[in-house]
Formats: sequence, structure tokens, C-alpha cells
Amino acid sequence: MRVKTFEWWTDAESYRVVIEILGEQVGSHASPGETALMLAVCPRAVKLERLTGRDAPVKPSREMTTVQNFAQKYPDGIMGRDPRGATREAGEALLKKSVGICAREVGEW
Repeated sequence: MRVKTFEWWTDAESYRVVIEILGEQVGSHASPGETALMLAVCPRAVKLERLTGRDAPVKPSREMTTVQNFAQKYPDGIMGRDPRGATREAGEALLKKSVGICAREVGEW
């Protein structure tokens, strides 16, 4: 069996969509890019009223992230920039680009 994976956050072509619409991103979980994508695919999962309006810098560490220390470092789940600038439109553009890349990859495989 052969398997191919795709992660939009590590793919330069799809991530460029995020940067062009939302600006340079630093972070991962609940960042503006991830929040925008969730607004496009499952908006009820995004709790906009919980957003604190703060950036949560991601600090490189050799310590393995666990459920316990993740909650200590990032109590609201945000890792990176303040996600309040995320929009459904940005998420839809990211989704469209990512699906296109995946379709192309499968076609060329």
C-alpha cells in the first residue's frame, strides 16, 4: 500500500494563500489561518466569544508537549498570533487552494 499525505500548514503553495489574505503567520493551533479554515468548514466549532485578543508566542522547546503542559503554556489554546482577524472568506480560499493541490497531486500520482 502507498499513502500520500497533505498538510496545508506545511505546504508553501497553500500557506501563501493564508499570508496573502491574513498576513505573515507565526504559530499553529488556533492561529488566524487555522481559525479561518475552521470558519469555512465548521463555523459552529469556532468560539469567537472566547477570543482574548492576545498573541501567544510559540517558544521553541525540547520538552515534549503533553495535554497538561499545553494547557499551562496556552490556556486558551491559541499558539501564535491573535486569531481575531480570521475570516470565513480566507478559510474558503485556503480550502479551495488545498483541495486543488490535493486533486493535482492525486492526478499526477
